[in-house]
Order: sequence, then C-alpha cells, then structure tokens
Amino acid sequence: MKFLASLLATLILSSCHSVLAAPVDEVASNAKNGDSFGQLEAKYRKYVKETLASRSPYAKCNSKNVLVRKEWGSMKKQDQLEYIKAVKCLYSQRPPRSSPQVVPGARNRFDDFQGAHIQQTFNVHFNGVFLAWHRHFVWLYERALRDECGYKGPTPYWDWTRHADDPRKGPVFDGSETSMGGNGESIPHGPIPQTAFGGNLQIPPGTGGGCVKEGPFTDHTVNLGINPIILPVGGDILTSAWTPPPNGTALLQASLAYNPRCLFRDISLRYSNLMTRKYVAYMLACPDALCLLQRVDGWESTNPPPSSPLDPPGGDNPGVHTAGHFIIGGLQIDPVASPGDPAFYLHHAQMDRVWTIWQAQDPAKRTYEISGPRNPFNSPPTDPVTPDDPLVYGALGDTIRLRDPASPIDGVYCYIYE
Repeated sequence: MKFLASLLATLILSSCHSVLAAPVDEVASNAKNGDSFGQLEAKYRKYVKETLASRSPYAKCNSKNVLVRKEWGSMKKQDQLEYIKAVKCLYSQRPPRSSPQVVPGARNRFDDFQGAHIQQTFNVHFNGVFLAWHRHFVWLYERALRDECGYKGPTPYWDWTRHADDPRKGPVFDGSETSMGGNGESIPHGPIPQTAFGGNLQIPPGTGGGCVKEGPFTDHTVNLGINPIILPVGGDILTSAWTPPPNGTALLQASLAYNPRCLFRDISLRYSNLMTRKYVAYMLACPDALCLLQRVDGWESTNPPPSSPLDPPGGDNPGVHTAGHFIIGGLQIDPVASPGDPAFYLHHAQMDRVWTIWQAQDPAKRTYEISGPRNPFNSPPTDPVTPDDPLVYGALGDTIRLRDPASPIDGVYCYIYE
C-alpha cells in the first residue's frame, strides 16, 4: 500500500510538472535575473503545482484534468487556427439567445456577450466586483467556444509585456492568418472622446483608426455599441462628428440597438510602451484587494503614488486594464461595447492572469479577499461589496455570487496559466 501511495504521488507530481515545465523554466530564469515580475510568476507556479499535486486524482479539479491557458504567441499554429475558427463560428453560425426586446441589435451568439457586458457596464467596472465578474465572463465565453463551436485547444491570453515596444510586430496583432487581426487602416486623426462613467477624456490618437483589413477578422461586423469609426471627411482625415447620448440608461439603451459597422482599431504605442514587466510588477505589489482594484485601473487616491517607479508620458498612469484597452484603441475606447472585438477576451484573460498571480502571493489571505465599493469610483458613496453580492450575466448564464469566482481551480473552474 505504501508503495502504491508513493507511486500515485509521484505520478501526480510528474503530471503537474509536465503541464508547467516549460513556463516554469522561463519564469525561473527571469526570477534568477532579478525580474520582479518573474519572481511573482514563479511563486504562482509553485503554488498551483503543489496545490494540484496534493489533490486526489478523483478531485473535481486536479493535475490530470486542469486546463492550461497559454499566451497567444506560445500556442501551436493549429490551435490558433482552431480558436479563430471557433470565434467565427460564434458570429457566423450561432444565433443569439438574447431577448430581442432586451438586446434588439443582437444578430448572433457573439453579440450575446457584448450585449451582456453592455447591460452590466455600470455595475462591473471601477468597483469591487470588476475582477470577479470578468473572470466568470471570460470563462462563459470559453465554454461557448468549446460547447457550441467544438474548440478543444487552450484558452489564450495576451501578455502585454512581450511586444510592448510595438504590438503590431507581435503575433496577436501582426495581421497574419494566425493573429487576432491587424491594426486599423492608418487614418491620421485627432484625439478620440471618451465620456463614459462621467468622464471627459480625450484619448491621444494611435497609429491606425480605420477598419481592420488584415488577418482573419476582416469579415467581422460589430453590431452593438455607439462609438463611431473614424472616417475621411472632405479631403482631410478627421474624427467623425459624434455627440454621445447622456451617460447612464440612455447610453446603454443606445448601445444595445443595431448599429452595424466594421471592426476598427487604433493601436497606440504611447500606451503599449507603458506595459513593461516592471509596470506589471508594480501593479502586483499591492498589499490588499482594494489597492489592486484601484491600481489596475489608475484610480488610486494619488496617481501614480509617490512610491511609483513609473514616469509615464504626461504623468498618465491608466493602470494595466485601461491601458490594455487603449493599446488596441478603436472599439476598445468604448468601455461599454468593447467585447465586440475578439481581442477583448485575450486582454481580459491576461487581466485574470494578473489577478491570479497576485492571489497566489498569499493564497490563504487573498483567494477569498473581497473589497471595494458597489458604485464605480464609489460615486456616489455606497456600502462595500459583500460575498453575497450578485453577479448578473443575462442571456449568458445564471446569476452567481461574488464569492463564487474566487479561485480558478475550485468550484466550476479548473484552469491555470502557463
């Protein structure tokens, strides 16, 4: 019996090591070279390896059945092509499940996800449910790709740091057949207005601005949302005239209407250059959940704090979440309708990875740590969130509780990051 027990433990450890071997070697090298982000990654790898190895092979999530999410550039070409095929299946072969009275603009299953995000926008951003709501949202999208479109490969994430110098040169946005599509057509233009959540931002222009004309998603039509594409006007190339509706209910109702247009992007080097490993490590240096929620979106009381090692251009420190959207630009400038771009899900898988790595630095304390206000930016002031607060997904699935998505290897979840 002792021999069998020892053999079983060895097999479990070996299996877990084979799942994580390659990334562990890379992370270990980074950690030894003084890369603080690499040290955080290494601690995460060690935690998930040991946790899964300690579990029975009959546990709901164990080292034998855990799914491994991979960085897009590390995936096999065939997996990339199959993933793209599954995304296309959602918007070209699967009908919507949203009620036409609720989401009148939905024309396909892909639109259901954009519609659910639009409906919940002001309940799930800049507050205490942001990370948890989006963790389950990405998981629901993954389930749709697998269950409804037959995808069997790894769920991808986009590591912003890998091509922070110029994302257009990286495998996510290089416009090849195995990319998530290229930049938008280059159209010189001015700042892009962003007025959601009561703001009045002028986002500096990027390197594109027009429709995506390279890669596998040139046929993708964005059906929901109200932000316009950038169009040539009278010989000069200008941002198209646009007066957004009032914030709140009117904005959401307008965003749920049918508004077909091309997928457009405006890749920004200004924001991508921020996304160094040092920058991400700074995000992860937060001692508690409230700090993390605020820092990843750039709304700490001092921004950046005096202790920040950063010196962003113009003092602009948007945090990794907002910066990731601003890097892609175009539709991603619209925080309401941003899931209309397939790249959204790679960005938010990376956001989930960042949260997961942060949790693993002190899992006993951080896995189920909940903090933050209910209202965006706590304006107007509200009570803090609680573990029983509902997370609503509309046509995508059942309402769950804030406590439910706490761990990616417990409950309905069983995945780790490479």
